[in-house]
Amino acid sequence: KVWNAAIWKEIVERRAREGRRYCEPWIRVHDSTTLECSEQICNTTLKEMLALVPQLLHVPTLADGNIGRRWGEMKG
Repeated sequence: KVWNAAIWKEIVERRAREGRRYCEPWIRVHDSTTLECSEQICNTTLKEMLALVPQLLHVPTLADGNIGRRWGEMKG
């Protein structure tokens, strides 16, 4: 939950304030968060999301991410 709140504040709200490209949460399932964003910022957004993990959690944690046009493309 802490990570989801940080994603909202540090990525989604910041981009909206700055008038940057489209990015918003799409679905959350257990510990997974899926964002819908414009194609031009997918890689940057993924890097920003993953960079939040070590800043927020004080225990060893693994995180990964996928980019895809369809849900089935994102499953690893």
